[in-house]
Amino acid sequence: MGGLSSIAAYLSTYGMSLAVVQVLSEVRVDLFSHLQHLSLSFYQQFKSGDLIARVTADIERMRIVTIKTVLPLLTNTVTLLGMMAIMFWLNWELALVAIAIFPLCFLLTSRLVSRIRKFARKHRTSEGVLASTTGNTIGAIKVVQALSLHNLLKSIFVQQNNKSLDEAVQSLKLSAALERTVQVLITT
Repeated sequence: MGGLSSIAAYLSTYGMSLAVVQVLSEVRVDLFSHLQHLSLSFYQQFKSGDLIARVTADIERMRIVTIKTVLPLLTNTVTLLGMMAIMFWLNWELALVAIAIFPLCFLLTSRLVSRIRKFARKHRTSEGVLASTTGNTIGAIKVVQALSLHNLLKSIFVQQNNKSLDEAVQSLKLSAALERTVQVLITT
């Protein structure tokens, strides 16, 4: 029976992941096509590296988040609803006690999620700045080499990279805290 459920879980994960990858691939093409039709004033307002990061890295992040977070969330939600139905069927009083912790769980997780979003937005912006700096440097490599700007540009890049790293670490800490908080609330 365990082998059969493992095969079913594999096929489910593979099928959903395949669907997500195909949809996001189409989103990437649509985004690329949309960017080609925007006005020149738009391109004066936004850095090319940021736009490149949106088309490549952001779509990849969406894929990872969808496969590693949304799909398990859907599965766990269905499992939770099934468990709650069984609990009500077996002992409705105990089920009501179990439901009483939901507001606490929602409050704690919503605060953490909003902080995670804040750092994720900052990190995305920093990644766009990094991509822009890299693109501009490579695009002007003849000037960089002719004027010996290597060290100056490396210093700028290191500062931007450290900022991006700090924001990524903060986001990871909060994500780990969210996971542990949910785990503690579920086990109580």
